[in-house]
Amino acid sequence: MNPKPEFDNRKQAAKEEWNKHPEKHQAIMAWLQKHGDYPERNPFFFIQDFTVPRPKGQPTNYRGQIIPQGLQVFSAKYNGAWGMYTLEDIRLYGLEIPLN
Repeated sequence: MNPKPEFDNRKQAAKEEWNKHPEKHQAIMAWLQKHGDYPERNPFFFIQDFTVPRPKGQPTNYRGQIIPQGLQVFSAKYNGAWGMYTLEDIRLYGLEIPLN
């Protein structure tokens, strides 16, 4: 079984995996700055397997609250209940969003 030509080398495969996951960029860069490079690991799998650490605490649910001026909120599910959250909290906590 031969790999597709665009995946002949790990550099191209890693580049495509990196481009698929912009939500991981900041966390991966912080990890690499703290720990250094990871030469014995295939970069494609490092990116693919990397999980963004979730912050401690919980997101702010604005459902039933007065929404501060200039703040935009969206429907999302946290701990099995739907609420209204900022886009930042949705991304930080990996909240489920409705499929349209």
